Amino acid sequence: MSQARYSRRETIEKLLRAELAPIHLEVIDESVNHHHGHEHLHAHLNNDELMSAGTHMKAIVVSPKFIGLARVKRQQLVYKALGSLFDEGLHALSLTTFTPDEWNSGAHANESPACAGAAKSPSR
Repeated sequence: MSQARYSRRETIEKLLRAELAPIHLEVIDESVNHHHGHEHLHAHLNNDELMSAGTHMKAIVVSPKFIGLARVKRQQLVYKALGSLFDEGLHALSLTTFTPDEWNSGAHANESPACAGAAKSPSR
């Protein structure tokens, strides 16, 4: 019997749902927007694979477990839930966290920051 293979997006969703019981969760693979400057991460991928490489992700998490927690503590819960994914190829995570009340009052996620690697020019 073969074991199901999950994309990195699906794996992140599964881990966050299990740990944080979010009422709203969006996980978006933004890898295709960040491949310049990170060619070493994507050199082995064709265009279709690059579209879902899972190296640069964005997550919007709305959870009652964030109630009473500062932004840093919320993010620490998310990173704890994701365990070793950063050791397995996840390079960057743009993270926005809300409590249900914040989300219901119209809070929204910020745009992901520009990739720092794209701004760097190769050293000579």
